[in-house]
Amino acid sequence: MKTQAPRFVARLTSHCADWFLPVLAAAALFCARQAQALGPHEVVALVNRNSPRSIAVAAEFARVRRVPDCNVIKLDIPSEKGDTPLSISADDFTEYIWTPANKAIRKQGIGDHILAWIYSVDFPVRISTDPPISIQGLTLTRNKAIDPDLVKKGTWPSPLFTSPAHPMGRPYPSQSFDVSRGWLGDGMPLPSMML
Repeated sequence: MKTQAPRFVARLTSHCADWFLPVLAAAALFCARQAQALGPHEVVALVNRNSPRSIAVAAEFARVRRVPDCNVIKLDIPSEKGDTPLSISADDFTEYIWTPANKAIRKQGIGDHILAWIYSVDFPVRISTDPPISIQGLTLTRNKAIDPDLVKKGTWPSPLFTSPAHPMGRPYPSQSFDVSRGWLGDGMPLPSMML
């Protein structure tokens, strides 16, 4: 009887492998697709052309993440004595970052699939509004001013990041940026990060 058990286990394992491994592989592929990050073609890398560090960091980011050349945009960011200012005005953000970046995106024909901006190093980090807002904050709102009281209280209801517990929270689960863009259209906030 003891000699039969290993043979039975071997047959069972072999039989299970016939259907279980393909099902497991399909499930793993399905789950991997669901958890997929933004594709390299769905971001733009913004570069301060006046900073060798910004150029080098963006080039390495684009190489490692395989960001297409047409998705790397060089901007002329003014400097003070060779250093990028930490703060700029909302007008300067519009003039030196928002408008030229969007113009380049349109010129490259990539605007229909860009879901996020990636700022290289040597960009201003704060917009000197009242209250001040980060460069990521103004990018998220697509360069639109929001009610300062909502900013001060931390209650601005983002359609992407509002918690379900918040009074204006969404009744549906989190979605990928491409799905959110499909739902929100031109009202889709523009997430960004800084390298």
